Amino acid sequence: MKRYLVHCIAAGLILATTLIPSITLAQPTLLSGVLEKDTTLTSIHNPWQVDSDLVVPADITLTITAGVEINFNSAATLIIEEDGKLVAAGTAENRIRFTNLPEKKWNGVRFLNTRKDNYLGYVDMLYGDAGSYMLLVDNSKLLIESMTWVTPNKTVLEVDHPQLLVRNSVFPSVQSVEVVHGQTLADDDYLILDGNTFGSTTDYNDVIDFSNCKRPGPILQAYNNIFLGGGDDGLDLDGCDAHIEGNLFTNFHRDPDNPGTSNAVSTGERYSRTSDITLVRNIFINNDHSVLLKEDCFLQAENNVFVNSTEAVVNFSEWPLRDVAPGKGATFIGNIFWNNTAPFENQFAQSGDTDPVIQVHQCLIDSAFHYLGSGNIDADPLFVDAGNDFHLQDGSPAIGAGPNGLDMGRYVPAGVSISGEPDSVTTETTAALTIGGPGITHYRYNINNTADNWSDEISIQDHPVLQLSGLQPGTTYTVYVKGKNSAGTWQQQPEFATSKSWIVDTLNTGIDHKKPQQLPAQCRLYQNTPNPFNPVTTITFELAQDGQVLLEIFNLYGQKVAVLAEGDYKQGAHLITWNAAPYAGGVYYCRLLHGNYNLSQKMLLLK
Repeated sequence: MKRYLVHCIAAGLILATTLIPSITLAQPTLLSGVLEKDTTLTSIHNPWQVDSDLVVPADITLTITAGVEINFNSAATLIIEEDGKLVAAGTAENRIRFTNLPEKKWNGVRFLNTRKDNYLGYVDMLYGDAGSYMLLVDNSKLLIESMTWVTPNKTVLEVDHPQLLVRNSVFPSVQSVEVVHGQTLADDDYLILDGNTFGSTTDYNDVIDFSNCKRPGPILQAYNNIFLGGGDDGLDLDGCDAHIEGNLFTNFHRDPDNPGTSNAVSTGERYSRTSDITLVRNIFINNDHSVLLKEDCFLQAENNVFVNSTEAVVNFSEWPLRDVAPGKGATFIGNIFWNNTAPFENQFAQSGDTDPVIQVHQCLIDSAFHYLGSGNIDADPLFVDAGNDFHLQDGSPAIGAGPNGLDMGRYVPAGVSISGEPDSVTTETTAALTIGGPGITHYRYNINNTADNWSDEISIQDHPVLQLSGLQPGTTYTVYVKGKNSAGTWQQQPEFATSKSWIVDTLNTGIDHKKPQQLPAQCRLYQNTPNPFNPVTTITFELAQDGQVLLEIFNLYGQKVAVLAEGDYKQGAHLITWNAAPYAGGVYYCRLLHGNYNLSQKMLLLK
């Protein structure tokens, strides 16, 4: 392949790596071949044009700055080879654009065996559909942030042995293909999907199809995503363990061309591996099935909401559509089952197979299934809006009825939970705190000082009760606990949970405990309700002290569309209503600025 850098049609010059900002080009700036030096593209030379493969080889970095537009000619590919590096860093206000020349098909972007810190941020990728997929991450490391794609029905993302984090991005709806496809996590690989929106697909195709990862190795992690539906499965995870938390799954219904069932999450055996799935704090609404659990796979489901399943919440095989072995079983803790055709389908196996083992504890579910566990209730959960807002109204029987004193359902704090603290003044020099939390398997703790001396890692299964002894008279105690989830990831927001404080008064001297040790001042921005919404929603924030507040709304591209609050606000809770009738449906972000706090929540306007 010919090795060269950048050719300027207008000037007929070869440009050096450092581009000259004073040159204004009327014609495209050509860029192809194998880069020989670190190269930076700026918007001053827009539009850039790639006529043949552009290759970033070992130890070379291609930097693309905000506002750059690159037009790719027929079959041209952007290839980052082993130990090459791509940094495409747009901004919310000035995005990067990869697109095609008119009536041309380009071949997308390929990351091949590069474990450098590659980055695609605030990039819009149009087409790149000459091959079977637009973006390949093969044994490579990449952070994708706030990215969008336009595709005429090609797989958007193909991965194999990735180190890949995709967050706050929007995947398009497609037809007759899978949106994301891939396989294999091992050693230091990872695949984390956080805060994305996934469009639908049709026919016998999944939104995300991933296989071949198993604990204790790395597993797939999906947090806070929105799945808008499809004709087959949302997450098809054959031979793939996964931790799935905080997501919304809606509108998965069997396509007429689908020979099996349609499910928000599907499991199965592959490569002689089964799937063990952890579902935590998700909402499943208006699906045929929330979960397909077949072929000796297992489910741990904690604090989810299952609503309006047209077939059943969990299907333990695909009989009679398919004769497949049933799942091993499932454990449900703290979930709400409401207005479903049935909680379980194929609960009892066909002749010759073993029935799945099902346990149901501290769930809101029809009384006919209470025999499967303990602490279950059968009552109206009193959702704020049974159609789209699954927060619990005051007086809901699900409040405080879940594990470790938490509510049932989706809206419980992420991370570890603590219960069993002594009274604010106690004569006891010991304490026994119960440690739990949806999806949390291990924890560390600290007493009175988060900056010092955290304990070794402790298994909740082995030690659910934290025993403290030798507490000193006259001392106030606060215990901090951080949790690790089933994927081996330590909680981050919040970084740890904080117990109630108490003081030890062994002599019962009547120490003044009306002013207990104060916790650090906090500012909170709560998830809007309802969410999704149309067109009115309420945003609640809470201030620990008086001060200046700025509450703003941004669209998916980072453009400010509304200011809801600005000025001085008093300590305490404040409710702000947003009427989004003038705005298009889609994802929006609410941002709260107060002192040193910069908080945000994602909202979905459905129209």
